[in-house]
Amino acid sequence: MVAKKIARGISVMMAGQLLGNIIGLVSTLVMAALLIPEDFGVFALATSFVTIISAMFDLQTSSVLIQMPDPKKQDFDTVFTLNLLRGVILCLGVCALAWPISAYVGDERLLPLLLLLSLQPLLLALRNPYFERYAKDLSFGPTTLLDLAAKILSFLGAVGYAIINPSYWALACGVLISAFAGTLMNFRDYRLGRFDTFSHFQFGLGFQPCSNRCETSLVA
Repeated sequence: MVAKKIARGISVMMAGQLLGNIIGLVSTLVMAALLIPEDFGVFALATSFVTIISAMFDLQTSSVLIQMPDPKKQDFDTVFTLNLLRGVILCLGVCALAWPISAYVGDERLLPLLLLLSLQPLLLALRNPYFERYAKDLSFGPTTLLDLAAKILSFLGAVGYAIINPSYWALACGVLISAFAGTLMNFRDYRLGRFDTFSHFQFGLGFQPCSNRCETSLVA
């Protein structure tokens, strides 16, 4: 039974990756016809900076949820809270560094572009942690469909913007549409709960934010 679920999950993931790559290829070809190489260059600089900063503060909370035997609601609340805090910090950090990066590179176009792209990690931080239950159950269909739908909407939004205003802003528009659409589509039947709920949750950083254990340590 488990072998069948794994085989089905792998098949769905492979099919989704194939379709996603096709969408990405078509999107690249269409955008290459509408924009100039200089637009791709400045956009690549901005996205590289945001990606590097995001990777430096990756908490791997999704992996922790998947590895937990029986995650409770307070665990999902904790992950949502930590992801949200991370998203806010990343957004503010990118905004704070936008001007120094723009001045160092010597391209004033990077400043507004980085300010806009700083919204991406914040949008991604609002994603529903309950969605990780599908991966835990080896059911990759919902995740694959969500990713494909986000890519299609991103492609349509970027191309539409590029037709109206052919510039690097079209690429940024596609990135934000993908983040917003992905967050919106997976945010279903999830109530935020209490933001002060830091439960029995152990992270790869080597600490366990549990109020009871903190109190015990202080008393000792």
